[in-house]
Amino acid sequence: MNRVPLGKVEYNLNNGQVTATAVSWTNDELDNALQGPVLETVLDVEGKNKVLKTLEEAGVDIDGIGNVLLNKIPKDNNWRVGESLAILYLTHHRNCLFPWPSSRDQKTPDASLPGADLVGFQQKDKYIIFAFGEVKTSHENRRPPTVVTGKNGLQEQIHAILSKKKKQEGLIKYLTHHIVENANPDWLSRLKEAWEQYNQKRIAIFGILIRDVTPDIRDLQSSVKELGADWELKTFIEFIAVYLPEKSISLLGAKMANYQ
Repeated sequence: MNRVPLGKVEYNLNNGQVTATAVSWTNDELDNALQGPVLETVLDVEGKNKVLKTLEEAGVDIDGIGNVLLNKIPKDNNWRVGESLAILYLTHHRNCLFPWPSSRDQKTPDASLPGADLVGFQQKDKYIIFAFGEVKTSHENRRPPTVVTGKNGLQEQIHAILSKKKKQEGLIKYLTHHIVENANPDWLSRLKEAWEQYNQKRIAIFGILIRDVTPDIRDLQSSVKELGADWELKTFIEFIAVYLPEKSISLLGAKMANYQ
C-alpha cells in the first residue's frame, strides 16, 4: 500500500507531556491519497479478500456473499474518510499499528461506533505500547472548531482517556478479545509487550483533527495548554492537525465514491 503524504509542517506546540503538530496537504497529495491507500482502507480491501479466500477454501459460494462484504461509500460520509485518513497518517508517520478498521465492528452501515475511534499499538523507541486515539473532521471556520473544544469534543475525549483508568481498560479489553479471536501470533506478541508497558504507565494517546481551512495555531493551542498537566512521564500525548485544501471535506465522500 502506498503511503499517505507527511505534508508540509505548519506549526508545532509543546507543553510538558502534550505536543501538537500541524501539517498541510496539496490538492495533488489529497487526490493521490484518496485514490490509493485511503480508498483501500475505507473499503477494507484486505479484510474482504482474506474473508473471501477463507470462504472459498471452505467450499462456500462466494459470488453472492462477496457483494454483501463490499463496503459502499456514501457520498455524504465524509467523517468515515477522515477517520481512515487519520489511521493511515498514524500508521505511516507515527509507527502505529491498528489490527482492523472500525467498519468491521459496525452492525449498521455507516453507524458511528461508541468508544475511542482508534485502538491499536505504537512502536515507540524500543517499546511496543498501546495507542488510543480520537478523530474529528471539521470544515467549520471557527478557531478552534467546536469539535475540538465543545462538549464531547476532541479535547474532552482525550482528557477522558488520560484520566479514566476504566476507559483505558475497556479499550484494552476490546483489543484483547479481537486479537485472541484472530489467534494471530504477531498481534498476540504485540499485545503481550504492550500490556507489560502499560503496567509501567507507558501508553500513547492521539487526537487527530482533519480540517479544510487555512492552518491556524489557535485550532490546537488551547487544548495543548489545557491538557499539559503533570501526567505520567511515560505517557505520550500528541495532537495532529491535517489541513486539507480549502473546502475539500464536503467533497471527500463523493470523490471516493467516484474512485470506487
